Amino acid sequence: MLRHVLGYPTAKVAWYVGIDERTVGHHLRRAKERLRLRLGLPADRKKPKQKGAGS
Repeated sequence: MLRHVLGYPTAKVAWYVGIDERTVGHHLRRAKERLRLRLGLPADRKKPKQKGAGS
């Protein structure tokens, strides 16, 4: 909530909560996935990799 609603950077959220920044990221990914499932939305598709400009 601190990250998405209030716009706090990950480092600040980690400091407030007293956990590692990577753990904040983990919780964010899990929460987004739970919300996606609850709303019945399709899974995110990865964008296809673009070839370099010289190809």
